[in-house]
Amino acid sequence: MISEALDYIRVEVRDYLSVTDAEVSTGHLHSLSSDALNPGVRIALVNVGQETTTRNAPHVVRNASGLTEYQEPPVYLNCHLMFAFDFSAYQTNMIRLSETIELFQSKRFFDASNERPANPFPSGLDRLVFDMCSPEFEQLNHIWGVLGGVYLPSILYKVRLLKIQSDETIAGPEVTSLHVQTGFKRK
Repeated sequence: MISEALDYIRVEVRDYLSVTDAEVSTGHLHSLSSDALNPGVRIALVNVGQETTTRNAPHVVRNASGLTEYQEPPVYLNCHLMFAFDFSAYQTNMIRLSETIELFQSKRFFDASNERPANPFPSGLDRLVFDMCSPEFEQLNHIWGVLGGVYLPSILYKVRLLKIQSDETIAGPEVTSLHVQTGFKRK
């Protein structure tokens, strides 16, 4: 699912910026400084974490025939994406950076209801919600240091609610009655 989400986002950015397919790529940021022949926008996954507010989902589901099955609840991920701009002219970097911010300001979430015919929303995804992150200078320095790259004009977004779930289920017995034992004894 992460790969499908990145591909979808890459096409959205490419089309919004009106640049060629080769000018928007996904991958490591450290290779940008050594790749002067291919300028453009690089989208890199810099962190993945679990959305903790959605952890208490039920483990029991009913299938199409009404039988009970046990299935582990989905894991919802927050993915931090860095959009780094390395065009030949610094002014072009600033323009593309502004346009990318404009894209996610005008369209904070992506799902099947607002897909474009040229880029259909992946069927395995529910919704992608974009929140801009504003790390402090020290945090930004650490991020770029860990990524091994030379600092480039960039923006960091947290993409929320990327759903990962296995289709594996285990048949369970039908619950027909409950027996409650309180531990209290009558005298």
